Amino acid sequence: MTVQVVKAVLTQRENGNNILRFNIGGADQDLNLDDETNEEQVKSVFDALLAQMVNEDIQVVADIPEERVHDLYGEVCAAYVTQLNTELSRVQSRMNSLGLSKRES
Repeated sequence: MTVQVVKAVLTQRENGNNILRFNIGGADQDLNLDDETNEEQVKSVFDALLAQMVNEDIQVVADIPEERVHDLYGEVCAAYVTQLNTELSRVQSRMNSLGLSKRES
């Protein structure tokens, strides 16, 4: 079984906002980590990941620059990606058991 890797890149915009950028199916989805009201962004990323999971298994990989690995944003992003993969794994298993995926077995 092939697993599609989705990168979650920690980056910073010119305005100083810290962003976790996901490339899902060729399209970028951003989470603004400095925006306390980013619930819609979180939902949008999760929805895009779920849509991708219909066609293939996915694994999110944190891409954190070396100089950011031990700062607050780097540590939070790494923990978030770990938790996200746990949730996605549960959803993938459930989708497979219900026959909701379109990929070849």
